[in-house]
Amino acid sequence: MERPQAEFETARFLEMLSLNVTATAELTHRFLGAMARAARGDPQRRSTAAFFPQPYFAAYGASKAFLLAFTHALHEEAKRTASP
Repeated sequence: MERPQAEFETARFLEMLSLNVTATAELTHRFLGAMARAARGDPQRRSTAAFFPQPYFAAYGASKAFLLAFTHALHEEAKRTASP
């Protein structure tokens, strides 16, 4: 059953954000150097929720939007620092 954001327990809400945002950003940071040296790798998985915010999935969609923006920024950095 769908529940509005206001009904979620704070701890459960923060656990989801920690997994989707913090853990993914930390793992990306840990392995980004190796991926850059190998000139390959894709640190993120995509979700259409990043593009289409939905009622009852507000925090999930926002966390996926963060990952989308984070990945795009890292991609641009990699393009600019890659050696020819």
